[in-house]
Amino acid sequence: MIAFVMNVSGQPMALYWAEGVVFLADFVEPEALPDEYVKGKIYASNVSHAPMTKYNNLIRVGNMEVPVIDVSSNIALRELARWIRENHQASPDKS
Repeated sequence: MIAFVMNVSGQPMALYWAEGVVFLADFVEPEALPDEYVKGKIYASNVSHAPMTKYNNLIRVGNMEVPVIDVSSNIALRELARWIRENHQASPDKS
């Protein structure tokens, strides 16, 4: 499950959705890796994710609504979501 993150102003940050995955990531600025950015590659750290089969533009967390952006049209983000989906399966519940 993803917990939402607040920005400095106290507003919830938007989450991303593609390939049946909702996610939030800290992306490395293009200036840090300009050659990779020109090749269409992006780098991210601290990626949080959860399955979300169907796109919904909002997730309700308590009394807050967190926006979700469909990034399926962005090739790099779609590939990141696909990689997450294929490589990170949910842990079985421990009862």
